[in-house]
Amino acid sequence: MAQEAKSTYVPLHPEIFTYDEEFVQRFISPKLHNLTSIEKVKAAVEEVAEQLYHFVLYTEEYCQFLIEECEHAQKWETNLEYTTEPHPFIEGAVDVCEPDTTVELEDIDPRLVDVYSSVIKNHVQPLVEGLWRTYKLQKFDPPAVRRYTPDLVKGMSLHFDLEVVSMVGYINKDFVGGGTYFPRWDKTVGSHENVVVGSAVIYPGGVSHEHSAHNITSGRRYCLSNSFY
Repeated sequence: MAQEAKSTYVPLHPEIFTYDEEFVQRFISPKLHNLTSIEKVKAAVEEVAEQLYHFVLYTEEYCQFLIEECEHAQKWETNLEYTTEPHPFIEGAVDVCEPDTTVELEDIDPRLVDVYSSVIKNHVQPLVEGLWRTYKLQKFDPPAVRRYTPDLVKGMSLHFDLEVVSMVGYINKDFVGGGTYFPRWDKTVGSHENVVVGSAVIYPGGVSHEHSAHNITSGRRYCLSNSFY
């Protein structure tokens, strides 16, 4: 079935479906092209709170193309209930699923997952392992785009993540409100007042970095989130 989906889907922006040097030069922030030293890692990030690092990953053009691709595919799924399910990577743990509207890149086309995996391996993994020197990234959950709208799912309640390292990417600015809020430092990143399109935050999972997503009041807010183990 995956092969059939891959062969029948007609991309709106085929240029984001192949990871190569042209993709890197066009869509990846220059600071993340060649993270070969701790000095380059430190130069690529800003620590906006304790172990809460902000950096630019993608260009605005890529973010626009990805959003348009998601809307073009129309594979969104909305869950309006709080649900629990066995955690996919932590045996015996329960994953609490917040209400959300998401589309997994796999459901659009497996090639998007291949590209995303290359981005993580070549540009994010060196960053994360440079910041936390004893950590080695072993796996990550399926990449998904989350969409917030005022009339459906407009935010997310306070919670903490079970993964070792979390990443939230901010891929648009056409909304009012929003942002990832960390109450321990009274810090909001990615609101309409300070969002940097193409940027992301990374931080340790666990109760030290409890966070929520402020409600939006107009527009649509899109995030590209990932969990690293």
